[in-house]
Amino acid sequence: MIRICKLHIGLLARILPLLLVAALAMPVQAASKKSSKKAKQETTKTTTSKSSKKKSSKKKATAKNKKKQSGNRTGSRQRAERAKQQSRRKAEQVKVQSSRESTDYDGIDVSSYQKDIDWDAVCNDKKIRFVYVKATEGATYTSPHFRYNIENARKHGLKVGSYHFLRTTSSLQSQFENFTRAVKPEEQDLVPLIDIEQRGNWTPKQIVDSLEVFIKMVSKHYNCRPMIYTMTSFYNKYLASHFKKYPLFIARYSESAPELNDGAHYTLWQYTDQGTVKGIDHAVDMCRFAKDKRIADISLRHRASKLSDYDKSTQAIDEPKPETPSKFKNTDNGDTTQIDLSKLSKKERKEREKLMKEEQKARERIAKEQKKREERERKKREKALERERKERTRASKDSIEAAKKHRKDSIEAAKKHRKDSIEAAKKRDKAIADSLKRADNDVPKAAKENATDSVAAKRTTTTSRNSRGKSYKKQYSTRRDKE
Repeated sequence: MIRICKLHIGLLARILPLLLVAALAMPVQAASKKSSKKAKQETTKTTTSKSSKKKSSKKKATAKNKKKQSGNRTGSRQRAERAKQQSRRKAEQVKVQSSRESTDYDGIDVSSYQKDIDWDAVCNDKKIRFVYVKATEGATYTSPHFRYNIENARKHGLKVGSYHFLRTTSSLQSQFENFTRAVKPEEQDLVPLIDIEQRGNWTPKQIVDSLEVFIKMVSKHYNCRPMIYTMTSFYNKYLASHFKKYPLFIARYSESAPELNDGAHYTLWQYTDQGTVKGIDHAVDMCRFAKDKRIADISLRHRASKLSDYDKSTQAIDEPKPETPSKFKNTDNGDTTQIDLSKLSKKERKEREKLMKEEQKARERIAKEQKKREERERKKREKALERERKERTRASKDSIEAAKKHRKDSIEAAKKHRKDSIEAAKKRDKAIADSLKRADNDVPKAAKENATDSVAAKRTTTTSRNSRGKSYKKQYSTRRDKE
């Protein structure tokens, strides 16, 4: 028992200090736990706030991205829809254009390029209501087919007009005289047409000034406002805002109508240069009126009666403005003749020499073109003559062969006829001989005797006649002797 008590006392002595230490450590641990929990809560709060901020920023960014993407999607959708609409419109325009190209046209314009035209066949196309014919070009050229085309087109009931191709290398006065020599007002149904397509050696200002002067000259002579023909690009670059009051003939080989920068409205649109018309062997320029235009708008009598509707200043025309600077002109006749270069300054002399070289090149180019044109015409005539000669030789050969064949056939027919006639004669003779043989065999002997008796009787009669005649002769001779 004493030992057991001692053991318990020893254990208690050992355990008590431990319990005291543990009791003292309990509130410290609780405080530390509380502090750690608070720290953990604070850290979690900070982390959650940071994470929430990040999430909110991410959400905002994603929302922005979504908005951008949705905007891009809507924009791309809109662009796609616009592209589809444009493609649909273009397809419709192409369909309309293709149908119009084959069915909707009002007139044509022709030149020597189309060569000889069969106007009987052309006028069978009832959709062609008018035709513009090239008359002149520059100061000297006149189309060799102009007179033929004008006369025959009018004879077949078409409205006709004439046009002049304006050159920058010749004076306006000489070009005007060339045009008026060829084109008589009484032979025209439509207003004159001025074709300007090339800039040449003119500046933009010279193009406008020269064209205005030429238009005034033509207006005064024909008592009407002429029409201007040009390409869309040329008009927008050089003529825009200067010639809106004149009727415009615009060439644009496209699916859509011409668009002019100054808002001008065209009268005629040349929509193709590859048209086909019966009676014309080459491609033809085809045109149609604008929606609000008709043939009366370009009729010569109609425009002449409406002369008071536009600026009367076109009737008061001065001399044409020079195409080149006046300091390089001879003031006597307004032509670019040779002047004394020593009187000019070095710069002016260089400009003058440059201008003279350009004019010389232009003259050489025109001469070459004329030479080429004459060479083509000569070759064409030679080909026609060669073709005609070949046809003649072919026809003569055919006629000779036909004559030989006819002669041979006639000879053979004659030979055959002769042979047939000989054979027929032989057959006839043979038939007669056979019939005679049969007759000889069939005649009785009595008939033969009768025949011999009749022969003898004939002989006796002849002898008696002879003796009687001799006696008469004797008596006649004796009587004559007596007398």
